[in-house]
Amino acid sequence: MSTFEAALRGGAVVLLALLAATALLGRRRSPAAGYGALFAVSAAAYAIVSIPDLVHLHAAWLAPLRLLSIGTPAVFWLWTTACFDDEFQPSWGKFLPWLVLVSLGAVCILAGWVVVWPAVKALALLLAGLAVWQVLAGRAGDLVEARRRFRVILAVGAGLLIAAITITEAMPYHGAGGIPGTTLDVAALVIMAFAFALMRLFDEPNDVLVAPSPLPALAADRPAEPTPPDAQERVLLAALRRLMEEDKAYREEG
Repeated sequence: MSTFEAALRGGAVVLLALLAATALLGRRRSPAAGYGALFAVSAAAYAIVSIPDLVHLHAAWLAPLRLLSIGTPAVFWLWTTACFDDEFQPSWGKFLPWLVLVSLGAVCILAGWVVVWPAVKALALLLAGLAVWQVLAGRAGDLVEARRRFRVILAVGAGLLIAAITITEAMPYHGAGGIPGTTLDVAALVIMAFAFALMRLFDEPNDVLVAPSPLPALAADRPAEPTPPDAQERVLLAALRRLMEEDKAYREEG
């Protein structure tokens, strides 16, 4: 491994660790933040276990990191679902795809059943594709501009990167212009992590994914009590509530 690639991997691990730490700080405000932290940790695990000198090393301490790395596509799907699915409710059942993917990976790594690897790769590609679809499907109707940009970075940066790495790892050799594929993969990982950090710094997407709790108003700032609506206004208000709460009209583009 070249010094340049080693520097890239070290930078990726540090940056992803910082992203995970900041996401954990916001997990009480948004369930998606906890999944984002787990995604960052899984990506950092990949940056470690994909080091060329460690790929064929059978060490006990590498097994948990390899399993974390294998589960990255499932965590990415879970994170995007928590971010952009209005009906999402946190539950342990949501981790079933992750458990299946990691279990298949454990069979390959610990039991040596390499014939299962195609199933692992196929499931990883399926979950990455579902995550990209989840991200892009509702972008047209998303009313928050910062979150619309966040959707594009997620789809292009993370989803396509996961799919590309999953495919290229199955090849005997991959690279471009004399640069090894491992260097290209980790360089793309650094770019993705840096883009997430910039979004966190300037747009703070976690803040637009969940509405903050309103602060109690001071007595002097409170508006005057509104007058009760008349009969016609009550009918219009009921119709508006039905459109928004039952029909979910705000989800429809336009």
